[in-house]
Amino acid sequence: FGRVSDSLVRETAKKYLKGIKSITTLEKKEDLYSLTILYVNTGAIEKAKKTLTLLAKKFPNSNLLEEARSDFWFVNEIFTKKESSKENPNLLTEINFLDSLDSYIANVAPYSPSAVWKSSLQNFPNKKGYPPKIKHYTIKQMTHNSYYRLIYMDSTNINTLDYLIGIKLLSKELDSAEILAEQYLKSIQNKMDIHFMPDAKPERNDINLLHAYELLAEVSEAKGDLATAINYMDNAYFNLEKAGKNIMFFNNMLTSNQYKKASLQRKLQQPAAALKTYSELYQELKDERILDSIKVVFEEQDQIENYKNYIENLLNQTGSIKEELKTVPEFSIKDTKGNLYTDKNLKGAVVVLNFWGVHCSPCVREIPVMNDFWEATQGHEIVYLAITRDKALATERFGRRQKEMFKFPVVASNQAFFDTFGVQLIPTQIIINPKGEIIYTQVGATKDATENLKKVLEKELNIDNILIE
Repeated sequence: FGRVSDSLVRETAKKYLKGIKSITTLEKKEDLYSLTILYVNTGAIEKAKKTLTLLAKKFPNSNLLEEARSDFWFVNEIFTKKESSKENPNLLTEINFLDSLDSYIANVAPYSPSAVWKSSLQNFPNKKGYPPKIKHYTIKQMTHNSYYRLIYMDSTNINTLDYLIGIKLLSKELDSAEILAEQYLKSIQNKMDIHFMPDAKPERNDINLLHAYELLAEVSEAKGDLATAINYMDNAYFNLEKAGKNIMFFNNMLTSNQYKKASLQRKLQQPAAALKTYSELYQELKDERILDSIKVVFEEQDQIENYKNYIENLLNQTGSIKEELKTVPEFSIKDTKGNLYTDKNLKGAVVVLNFWGVHCSPCVREIPVMNDFWEATQGHEIVYLAITRDKALATERFGRRQKEMFKFPVVASNQAFFDTFGVQLIPTQIIINPKGEIIYTQVGATKDATENLKKVLEKELNIDNILIE
């Protein structure tokens, strides 16, 4: 097919059909197979259906049945020019016939050669325009047939391994899924994928490695190990970069990888990390749909009022996203009482910068906790500062309304200080050690934030146990 005309194929099939019809019998599987192939190639679809049905009923466990069934589908699709069922009603009829045939095979011979193949395709996505597939095989049958393919047909079949991992995830057999995913990765690392594509370009292996790491990430996510899943997504990204930007569907694969990574970061309550992932993706692709995802992060943190400013900065930014600060930049700020704080006069003390806002509910809920830390660490070389974008008057009014306000200095109306430290979301806590090094950053009010802050301060201040109510 593809080298000779359809008419020549049909004429040749008619010639062979005329010669063998008189010597074939409907009692032999070889004859039923031959007749099915010749009928479908001559366009005699109804006759092909009858011989194929007889082959299924009389010899459901024959390898020839799958061959005949595949040829029936393939040749019929060639002659209909791969039209959709909407464009060609006859094609829908043939699809329904094949589905009925598959249903019959699944019922009478669920572990036959034909079933081994068909069950492996059951969960694959359908082509556009075709009706949805009917699920004929149980998870047990699909698992059995996949293992059969691996053990008795081809132990290096990475596609079967891939499918089997999906079955294990579907049935919540997560330990088995992890073992198979690791086996899949090792197969790709050992270049077993070349077994299927010996003439493939070198970057093909990189793409397969990307998929292997993303499978491991999927398994890790299902097991609740989100941090490991993110590491696997980073490994996948490395192999995508290695494959190069000139490969087909690079942008699609990059988008899928980074969106999945950002999703995991959001589940781990790492909104700042998710923002960075989305922002770097936007700088790479300039796809405005990514801005909608960034907006969702701000909405999840109940800080949509800061979204516009963030996007303006992102659109005006050139080059790569700034790396996280390791040392304190130069700064000079005053609190609401006029006291001056600089990077120089704070050196030698542990500094806790608490970025907050009067309209930020999580920030307000943290005020008592931050006050507890302040009280528990008095007598040590430590400075607490509460920094907000809000104006001084708004901050003062907020303090009068609140049951409890910060007991340590507040720095108001200071967007520039937010920008200096690259803070986009609140609440954010940054801890600076006496040497002027940034040793801890916490973005968002996560369930572990208080305990993490406690551990860092205990270590820096050499305190055995900070008691927090």
